[in-house]
Amino acid sequence: MAGTKKDAEKEYSPNWGGKRKGQGRPKGSPNKGTELGRKKIYKNITVTVNPEEAELIRRLAAESGKTISRFVVDCVNRLYVKTEE
Repeated sequence: MAGTKKDAEKEYSPNWGGKRKGQGRPKGSPNKGTELGRKKIYKNITVTVNPEEAELIRRLAAESGKTISRFVVDCVNRLYVKTEE
């Protein structure tokens, strides 16, 4: 079945685009997101510090072999979260 859709000079096939029988994830099969576990969600925050504090945090994080974010989170957990238990 050939015809035109938008352009009179181009061939049109009814199989172009759209839903096709037998395509997609089979019903009842697990979704990859739930089968493999969902990715952790992280949030960004901003902390304002003076230049000396910023340099101290950078240096201490580098000395501990951690990113600045991981270093700060670990410090907060060690000082506040772990002591409350």
